[in-house]
Amino acid sequence: MKKSVAALGLGALLSLGYFGASAAQAADYPDLPLAVSAPGSVTGGDSFTVKATVAGGADFTFEYEGDTKTDSGETGSASFKTPKVTKPTTTTLIITAETDDVPVAASLTDFAVPTALIGPITKTITVLPPGTDSSSGSLPDTGASGNVVPLLLVGSMLVIVGGRAVYVARRRQGNAA
Repeated sequence: MKKSVAALGLGALLSLGYFGASAAQAADYPDLPLAVSAPGSVTGGDSFTVKATVAGGADFTFEYEGDTKTDSGETGSASFKTPKVTKPTTTTLIITAETDDVPVAASLTDFAVPTALIGPITKTITVLPPGTDSSSGSLPDTGASGNVVPLLLVGSMLVIVGGRAVYVARRRQGNAA
């Protein structure tokens, strides 16, 4: 018992040392998040705008359906036109950012400017056929088969029959006493 408690304590001490060092090392480097704002679905043939933000600024590259656009600053944006489709189609948007807001190692000279590539972030955009409104309030197709309605009816009937059986059984117990 003493050996297992000692082993557990040693494991906890080593874990604390490892994770404590990791947190200290992570504090030495800035957090460079890339925030992206893009629609989840667009009607085919329409245009959409994507925005990306990096604190401190960056050079942004946006790629969609073979079209590449660039922008720079703290917030970058690009507009793209979706292809015309006859059925819902998934397309891919890729965003990357390159920034020079990274820590400089002591061994680098004053003339060296390190850069950091953030991303790529991939966003899936669903292109809908014209006349399809994604905000019409209809439920999306989740891929369920057509036999769901009969299963729901059978399940509902079983719940009703079971409830009735419990009611009758409790009523008989009340009359017998």
